[in-house]
Amino acid sequence: MKGLVANQAVDTTFNGFNAIELNCFPYQAVILPEFGGNLIAFRNVDRGYCFLREPSAEEMDDFQVNPFLYGIPVLFPPNRIENGKIHICWKTISIFYK
Repeated sequence: MKGLVANQAVDTTFNGFNAIELNCFPYQAVILPEFGGNLIAFRNVDRGYCFLREPSAEEMDDFQVNPFLYGIPVLFPPNRIENGKIHICWKTISIFYK
């Protein structure tokens, strides 16, 4: 398994930022909690595939300005949804079921 343990979550860093690495061989995902839970990397480590556009260390400034160019925001809109309500185009959408 090339050093990865199946079904493991590890606190780590990604280009200098706190990250959570999720491993389930052969797949690996990296999440950046400081950026709304952005899934910044999704890889098949066995075959060397990267499924998402990952910023290099030199691109992290660009990532902070344009986070939608890299990875996938897991929560959309990014980060938490205050009081379970989203305000879009003069409408309020509640995510809670009654």
